[in-house]
Amino acid sequence: YAMPVFMLFYAIFCASFGLFTTAYFCSELLVQDMGVNRVKNLGEVINKGVDVYLFRAVPITIILMSTISSIVYFVSDLNFTIAMVCGGATCLCCTNMGINMNFEGGTRLTHALNYDLGGSINFAIRSGAIG
Repeated sequence: YAMPVFMLFYAIFCASFGLFTTAYFCSELLVQDMGVNRVKNLGEVINKGVDVYLFRAVPITIILMSTISSIVYFVSDLNFTIAMVCGGATCLCCTNMGINMNFEGGTRLTHALNYDLGGSINFAIRSGAIG
């Protein structure tokens, strides 16, 4: 099975565009004010919980990807397996970045809602709080 080269480059371009867009939104998110100390402390506790969740969930996902890729290797060839593992690893990185960005933006969004509703909605969409 030969994969069309155009589709491969298109997929790489789309993945790169998505990662760079997310990185831009992350950099914009992190310069926002977090608000009062009580909200900051609550945000830190939530972020620690999210980090523990991701620390425990990522190895399970890697084991699952390894198992499925070994099954795919026996059914298909090595090139298809490598492409599948690269796609899964990229997806895992994007998921971690998105989850962290969403929960990092929660305290900043709470603070921003006290001042400007229009800007807060724009900020919520960019941070992932509003899908």
